[in-house]
Amino acid sequence: MQKILVIIILLFLKLKQLVFPKKDGNRLIIVKVDAIGDYIIFRNFLRAIANSAQYKDHKITLVGNVLLQPLITELDSDLIDTFIYIDHNPEKKDWNKLIREVNRNRYNTLINFNRSRTPTTELISFAAPARKKITIKGDNLRIMQVQKLFFNLMYSLIIDNPVNIESEFKYNAFFTERLIDAELTQNAPVIQLTGDKYKLNVPDEKFIAIAPAAAVANRQLSNASLNKVVEFLLEKAYTICFIGSKADLPLINNLIDQVPAPHSGKIINLAGQIPLNELPYVLNKSLGVICNDSGIYHMGVALNKPVLCFAGGGHFDRFVNYVKRDNVKICYEPMPCYNCNWHCVYEFDLAKPYPCIDAIKPDTIYQNIILLEQQWRIIDGHKEMLNNDR
Repeated sequence: MQKILVIIILLFLKLKQLVFPKKDGNRLIIVKVDAIGDYIIFRNFLRAIANSAQYKDHKITLVGNVLLQPLITELDSDLIDTFIYIDHNPEKKDWNKLIREVNRNRYNTLINFNRSRTPTTELISFAAPARKKITIKGDNLRIMQVQKLFFNLMYSLIIDNPVNIESEFKYNAFFTERLIDAELTQNAPVIQLTGDKYKLNVPDEKFIAIAPAAAVANRQLSNASLNKVVEFLLEKAYTICFIGSKADLPLINNLIDQVPAPHSGKIINLAGQIPLNELPYVLNKSLGVICNDSGIYHMGVALNKPVLCFAGGGHFDRFVNYVKRDNVKICYEPMPCYNCNWHCVYEFDLAKPYPCIDAIKPDTIYQNIILLEQQWRIIDGHKEMLNNDR
């Protein structure tokens, strides 16, 4: 019944737009509704679009994931005139409200900035009244081909996919270059923070930020392997600061319970305590970041922190192996089935990690930690120098 109502409302609004057209003015609406890592990889291109000759005089509306509202506001509120947020939770998704919000203005241009377009991104793009609608061909991972062919009819321009580009960051760069007709030279996401904006509940001493969880449980390192990583770091006298959401607390509490009593004072647990807008500042204060292939990985990379990432093969070339820097180390075990989009060809216990993640050897992790220690010492020495100057 709700779907029928949404269709009726959409058709009514489209008819109203034809009969009583509004002046579009210089307004641009961008649809980018996915998760934190996708946004970190995208946001520098948002800035490039906002500062381009084509759109520098436009007011920008961003349609984004409601879970990212604090982060988007923190990092990019200077670029965005209006925020429209969508809740992906089926029980909370309010299509009537969303459609009304995207119809408050008429736009000169709509950009659907999603490589993996979905019925949701297409319905939003259809609902928004815009003179020009632009997207990229993308893939069919989250939408049926017949649906995509239908929705393609609404676009003024569909940019062809790039050839021989797998990484999401480079793919976004390609799309943006076509949108603004300019060459971009940036080769990794960047987050620039100014000063200590928040009073953070983090230690002044050197610490390693560890985010042990992933968005999907079987895409994270096993508890046994994580325990070994924690033990290895504690034996080297590092302080560990666990970060994550409240949902990650059972995993993190289990890891803390395994810590021997003599090392318990070197553990800090901030899981569920850090607002998303403060998270970049917490990571920025660390010596380095250890995590799975997750939004934290991309945030650590964007802050130019030393990052150690445990990665499987599902989206390896698309979301993992795109930064070539000495301070970024990826722990992985190459397999012929890599880049499977998490459609695993092996039978395995779904309560356990994917085979490509379970194959990561502790020795590989230790070796990469040792390689990163030089980077950590450089940061620690810089902190000492700053403290001595105060």
